[in-house]
Amino acid sequence: TVQQAVDRLLRNLPSRYSQLAKCLGTGPCERPPLRIAPEKVLITEYFDPTQSRRGEFCRHPVAPLPRFNLTRGEAQWAKFNVVDPLNEQVATAASTHGWTLVDGIAEDFETHGICRRPSKRWVLRLRRSLTRQLGIAGGFHPNRKGHSCYRNRLTRALATTLGDELGGQLPARSSCV
Repeated sequence: TVQQAVDRLLRNLPSRYSQLAKCLGTGPCERPPLRIAPEKVLITEYFDPTQSRRGEFCRHPVAPLPRFNLTRGEAQWAKFNVVDPLNEQVATAASTHGWTLVDGIAEDFETHGICRRPSKRWVLRLRRSLTRQLGIAGGFHPNRKGHSCYRNRLTRALATTLGDELGGQLPARSSCV
């Protein structure tokens, strides 16, 4: 089942993050390790595309093709069985490996999911992916407004993590647009 596949992938994440930590740090790794200080590794939380308003899940079709529609039940399943556990794994990996967690992203998206009207939505629908990218690969990914939230969260984390090394090069932004 899909649940079994998700569970298997989530179970494998800790060992994959451990291997990544070795390759970013001092090894051992298949290639020469990068020797990056763990606290300078940023790992971002995943966004939550499932809600239109806080606690309100999709309840209408979101795709031009029926087989790609997202029901309320599927949106709830995705949040509680994929997004939330994945973000728990990200936070655990950050803590385990001494990485800098860039969090707050799922919360930023809480009221801007794929079900919102275009001006409030921060997630690409399949139709937009089909017309802009000529394929479905961009669907259910952040749009420009969504990416601006990632930018702002990463900018703040970089300024804190790298500090003087940046020489004041990162502008401070507070809104997600």
